[in-house]
Amino acid sequence: MLEGPVSEENLHLEEDEHDVRTEESGETKLRQADTYWSWIVCLAGIICNIIVLGSSYSYGILFSSLLDEFKKGKSVTAWVGSSAIAASGLFGPVAGRLIDRFNARAVVISGALLCVGGLFLTSLVPDLYLLFLTYGGMYGFGSCLVYISCYVIVPKYFVKRRSLAIGLVTVSTGATLLVMGPVTQALKDAFGWRGAFRGLGCTVIVVFFLRWVLDPRVAIDESEKAAARSSPQTPKSKILDFSMWRNATFVVFTVSTSVTYIGQHIPTIHLGKFCESLGISEDSVSWLYSSIGAASLLARIPGSKLCDMFGPQRVFQVSAIMGGIGAMLFPLATNLVWLFCLSILHGLGDGLLAIGMILGALNILTIQQKAQGYGFFQLCISIALLCGPAIGDMDNHARNTPVSDGVSSAAREISEERTNYGQETCNDLNGSLSRFPFNDSASITFETRSDDHTDTLKLVVSSYSAVLIGQSSTKQVNNDYCCDQKRVSIEEKAHSRTIDSDGTILSSIERPMPLIKKQGFLNGPQCETIMEKLEILQDNGHFSEHEYLARSLLQLCSTENKPDMELALKLERGVAFSYQRESKKSKSIFTSLIQSHKNKTCHAPNSNILIARAYFLYVADRRKRKPVKLQWLFECLKRSEILLQNHHSPEDWAELYQNYGRLWLDRMSLIPDDQRNAPARTTARENARYYFEQAISYSQEDHRPRVQLKRQRHIRLGLATLLLDCVSTAARTLVKAIPSSEIKEAEEHLYIIQQNLGVSVPTGTRIQLLKKRSDQFYRQGCLQLAKERAEEAFILASSNNFNTESDPIQPRIKFLDDNLEKLKLAVSREPEQYSSETCCSE
Repeated sequence: MLEGPVSEENLHLEEDEHDVRTEESGETKLRQADTYWSWIVCLAGIICNIIVLGSSYSYGILFSSLLDEFKKGKSVTAWVGSSAIAASGLFGPVAGRLIDRFNARAVVISGALLCVGGLFLTSLVPDLYLLFLTYGGMYGFGSCLVYISCYVIVPKYFVKRRSLAIGLVTVSTGATLLVMGPVTQALKDAFGWRGAFRGLGCTVIVVFFLRWVLDPRVAIDESEKAAARSSPQTPKSKILDFSMWRNATFVVFTVSTSVTYIGQHIPTIHLGKFCESLGISEDSVSWLYSSIGAASLLARIPGSKLCDMFGPQRVFQVSAIMGGIGAMLFPLATNLVWLFCLSILHGLGDGLLAIGMILGALNILTIQQKAQGYGFFQLCISIALLCGPAIGDMDNHARNTPVSDGVSSAAREISEERTNYGQETCNDLNGSLSRFPFNDSASITFETRSDDHTDTLKLVVSSYSAVLIGQSSTKQVNNDYCCDQKRVSIEEKAHSRTIDSDGTILSSIERPMPLIKKQGFLNGPQCETIMEKLEILQDNGHFSEHEYLARSLLQLCSTENKPDMELALKLERGVAFSYQRESKKSKSIFTSLIQSHKNKTCHAPNSNILIARAYFLYVADRRKRKPVKLQWLFECLKRSEILLQNHHSPEDWAELYQNYGRLWLDRMSLIPDDQRNAPARTTARENARYYFEQAISYSQEDHRPRVQLKRQRHIRLGLATLLLDCVSTAARTLVKAIPSSEIKEAEEHLYIIQQNLGVSVPTGTRIQLLKKRSDQFYRQGCLQLAKERAEEAFILASSNNFNTESDPIQPRIKFLDDNLEKLKLAVSREPEQYSSETCCSE
């Protein structure tokens, strides 16, 4: 141990004497640089980094499962993964000191053991916050020991091709997602997220055996020895060496790199959950991660050459700009193709950034400073990575900023319009959406595909449309005949529509009604009493009390082991949050229940019925938010329909078909009301009416008056909206003639609602009735009456906390008021011409 300061001369003498003793010793022999063994060491370093870093970089694949399991929110859950990624450099100075004190091989052994233990313990944790200890701490520290050791020992084995060797090692960082992404996804699919962590722990054992290759006994090049002796020397410290912080170049480069890395891994962490919100399958998400890894992988070898040509700093600057552009565009993506392109861009930027960063830092540091200096550099990068999740919630925060929200809404509206005009969209048997663009070709061919698992038959009409037939046992179809397994004709359940002169729509075949094979109402005296109380609170605007009662009863059901009622009350809480405009909470409840069914952790006796409810309640909640992705909502309703198959629950079938009708109204609202798009608009209108009528038919089968009244009033309000053609603000403000027969029919629907309810009309229904009456009077030309009904609805909604209803009424009142002023002005100028209108409007 040194007791006092040591001179430069003494330090050099100690190093020379140590080298002489080492070379003359019979026990050890120094390995030479730039030999075949150098490339074996390089390959071992690549494999170690792929396995160790891949187990943290692929955290995004497990992110959704952890979010659904622990329900701690996206930000906290993302911090777990970010802490593990950051820990690969957060303990860098400690790792560097350990390498100097012992050797790289011993440190790699310790790191591998810590990684294995951390991953196995992570698979057992009962609480998310323990993951910070087992995954972010224990595993993170172990990964740091392996990571830093590889970057310290590999450059020692190369002199002539050092840049290429370091480039190959950095390739391992890019290859982590390419290799470990599909591995993690496969482990998750086979064993769940806990089994996936155990499987990753088994793969890390490979690093333990690769330690023998990483021999730290390597000869140092004479030119490097001379450079080291010419550089300022510092006394050996008992703990850490801080001499590199006196180098201004190192300080500036470290600060600029840290600022860049604050947002570098934000897209990687949140990509999995963001794709889930767009309806992209988990398999596609894993390939997106692989594409990021592949692009990063391919960029690093050319990046090392570019660093030799232009310098690491220049490469770093260009790649930082490239990565920043890609990260800003991620929240605007609306489909898999766009996300794939952005993933490639992000991967290329990440690859060039990594090689420029690492070579730049290692070139600045001297031989004595490399281990601890690179550790300090990685510490700063890791601190920057830890700041990412706090500002990087792509789904919740980036979308809520005015600029990104406006651009995203515009992009999504354009996408919606292009997919809706003139075309019907259907779902493939594998669950994906397919769209067949309009084509004037007269050549028509038919193709059918049957799927026994879901009992569906798809008829594909080439160049025109795709029609989904049945959620029944339909097995055969031709041009004019359709039958089930018993060979009973069901022609009467299908109808065809002739094509117009332009051939816009070839045919439309309605799906046959589902076969009801099982009885299974989710009711009973206790359940009916509870649901009636909740419904009264909801219909009268007492949403806080509704949510409180549902929560209290939920706790009671949990203790009494009533899983059916427990799920039903969770859904009621989601509805309450939806009315209170707490969309994050409502979405979280619905998606967590759906995910529990996918993971087969939902064991309620009537789970299919309840999860079907979760799907169509999710649709009802999402369609209130903008922008709305209608194709995904139609897919959710299809999944709900499959779950309800063979269950006789008229209430749920009625609400399902009511949501179908509402979605077709939404689609109708997106189609311009002009001659060119008239066929598409007519198709949407007829489909909406069909589903509303089916919903009324089902509601009449329910024996409970409460259910009949509730379902029929909502469905008849939808039919009145359809008949009055007031599906949107644009449609409502459009001056057009509505046939008097349709206005009269809409008036009859509103009259039936009032007649059935009598004097005890719930507040929510009264608001809806006033709004429809306003639309009716507007279509009849009675503007003053229309305005009065709208104002009455607004006052009633505002005073009873129906904020979701009150906000859309304000522009309606302003529109009617402006029209009244114009009409009064016109009457004052030409009273005789407008006398008839004045009589009606006043």
